[in-house]
Amino acid sequence: MSVDVDYPADLPCVSRIDGYQQALRSSVTRTPFDAGNARQRRLNTTLPTEIALSWRVPDDQLQPLVAWLNAYGFDWFNLLLAGVEPSGAAVESSAIVVRLMSDIQCQLLNFYRVNWWQVSAQAEYRSPVLSDFPTTGYEWIVGGASGTPSPDRVISDETFTDWIVAGTAVTPSA
Repeated sequence: MSVDVDYPADLPCVSRIDGYQQALRSSVTRTPFDAGNARQRRLNTTLPTEIALSWRVPDDQLQPLVAWLNAYGFDWFNLLLAGVEPSGAAVESSAIVVRLMSDIQCQLLNFYRVNWWQVSAQAEYRSPVLSDFPTTGYEWIVGGASGTPSPDRVISDETFTDWIVAGTAVTPSA
């Protein structure tokens, strides 16, 4: 699921040096009873996720980054990140829909007499659906092993759809 606002390509990417951390909230409400087990109910079918973001920026990019985050960061925007959903779709990263939910913190990192800044904020993460990921032209039907995926797939384009079948469910790449 994407939104209309994209994080600008000319601003620094989220730091992979500092990393970022995802916290999946349980989204469960519990009602205790005087006797017996507590009743537990899920509030959402998808886990609400919080993510700690951090950027490392030189002096000249601090003001544009903070200005953009202040103007657009507290509404939903697309940010290129690695995560649970991209790894499940076998891509390194994808545009994840996030919005900031905390104050923006700036910390000076004096590095060999050059000022660098670490800009940090907590964000809310909207889980994408698999249809948001671009396909490579093939839709895999049988998985196989990661180094040797199965050749069973559907080839799709505008004019035809063909099945290429090989192997069995037990030995998909045989």
